[in-house]
Amino acid sequence: MKQRVVLLVGVFRKIADPAGAGTAGLGGYIDDLLEAPYSLAAAQLKAWCDADPALRACWDLRLMNLVEDGGRALAGGSGEEAVLEEGHVDLLLRDEPAVVCFSAYAWNVDAVRWAIARLRARRPGVVTVVGGRAAEDPVGLLAGEDAPDAVIPGEAELPFAALLAAGCSPAVPVPGVWRREGGAVLRLPGPGAIVEDLSALPSPFLAGLVSPSPRGMMLELARGCPNDCGYCAWNACKTRRRRPGDAIEADLRWAVEHGVRHVTIVDSALGYEPDQVEEFVSTVRRADPDRALSFTYNLRHELVTDAEVERLRELPAFQVLLGMETLGSAAMAESGRRPLEPAAFEAALARIARIAPPVVGVVLGLPGDDLAGFIRTMEYLGRLAAHPGAPRLGAVLVSLLQVFPGTALHARREALGLRLRPRGIPYLVEHPEFPRADLRKALRYLQWFRLRYPLLVKGPEGLGTLVEEPAAEGWALVAPLLRPWSSGASVRGWTLEGAASLFDGVGFGILRFRDARGREAAVRLDRRDEARPCFARTGLFNVYSTGPVPDAVRPALEPLMDAVVRRIRRNEPGLLAAIRRET
Repeated sequence: MKQRVVLLVGVFRKIADPAGAGTAGLGGYIDDLLEAPYSLAAAQLKAWCDADPALRACWDLRLMNLVEDGGRALAGGSGEEAVLEEGHVDLLLRDEPAVVCFSAYAWNVDAVRWAIARLRARRPGVVTVVGGRAAEDPVGLLAGEDAPDAVIPGEAELPFAALLAAGCSPAVPVPGVWRREGGAVLRLPGPGAIVEDLSALPSPFLAGLVSPSPRGMMLELARGCPNDCGYCAWNACKTRRRRPGDAIEADLRWAVEHGVRHVTIVDSALGYEPDQVEEFVSTVRRADPDRALSFTYNLRHELVTDAEVERLRELPAFQVLLGMETLGSAAMAESGRRPLEPAAFEAALARIARIAPPVVGVVLGLPGDDLAGFIRTMEYLGRLAAHPGAPRLGAVLVSLLQVFPGTALHARREALGLRLRPRGIPYLVEHPEFPRADLRKALRYLQWFRLRYPLLVKGPEGLGTLVEEPAAEGWALVAPLLRPWSSGASVRGWTLEGAASLFDGVGFGILRFRDARGREAAVRLDRRDEARPCFARTGLFNVYSTGPVPDAVRPALEPLMDAVVRRIRRNEPGLLAAIRRET
């Protein structure tokens, strides 16, 4: 019997920095996984099904990672969503697949639905299946002409294998698989089973299915999160199961042998069981005695102990992430979290800082929070960063609230008055306590915060939702530094064409100039740092030219830079006063 082709597809967006400014190295998973993106879930699914001889005899499962170039965004999108084009559909159809399966998330679900509609138009017989976190809303996914034939919420190994064993016919009911019936009726013939014993999971790395970049390996240690945070769709299944140490050790040995240097642990956190950290560190020490690997992972600051910290110090850490979210007790209660106790939090920070300066996550726009509460949270972290005796922080990751389908906040969104973006990543637009105007004020406040405190601020995630017109917003934030110059002003033979604000790392803004011969120059403003070389320093900024500067342009560039520096020094006090008034 001839095998039928099944594609397991990941869809990714290659992030481009339009300002040419680069991004900070700390503050989230994505920076280190974008070099060569891949779907670990899809690879795990193939490894599972390939281990079944009966399935392997019938089905030829193939992995495909589609990466768009980030050059354009969906209409109404945040600028963070993936976009596919007709050439990607050509790739999907190249091998005449019988089934095309997508791993879908908030940032690619619109691209996935577009691809499904194009597949259906060009090859009506192909069966389409969607899994991933976006599948936690099967009813929504199965509505409309661009809906897939089947949706598998949650862990997919057992339901997907059963679907293949049934011939992958949408007409055959399979537990755990949602499908359309008669074009409109949804049918769920029972919950899908999960793999209870994770030792049964074959390794996609050892099977040769994944070739991550040196900084891009993802590793799963366990499944099931015991928490019920209202905003989180990290792991819908609450049944805790851990992979055995020998399986993790084999993957880590593979990583060392294949030149991997950084591993991202994709669990919601380490240390939910008292022995997990001890077991993990011992496993790493056996697999990597020369300490070639560094790690990124999450900890729960309220759970971590001194003993666990001492063990984790034995492993090189690239970054340790903590979810603080907010100081506001009402917002934490609305999200199903216990109120943050500053004394206990600071004690945990001091412990964790012995491993690495922690990256602290803050959520902007939680229900129960408002602009004053967000500012209070950030000022608290700023004071910690500035206090000589306080534990050192690596960075703050600010994220605009995302209300994912399948979460408690999503179920209560109407009662809470949460207004969300209608497509793509479900970022908050506003709620009664945090109107849109205040969310935009929070963004401006962050610019002020980043100048006042020696703390790296990553993000904010969701910037495209807060800044609908980047060019206008960029000018508005930088304009107080340049008055009375405006766009089109002539400065030492150069024309000021515009400005772009930078919201990541230490960058504040970029000024773009053009001379009469069409030559371009860009002047970048970063937070003042005595240790970093630059053209000149003002009270708040390092000022330097960015991008390639041809030798023929250099003589004309220095007078321009001098004029910019003098203008900034004159207007800096007014910039701070303007931001203070707004927030």
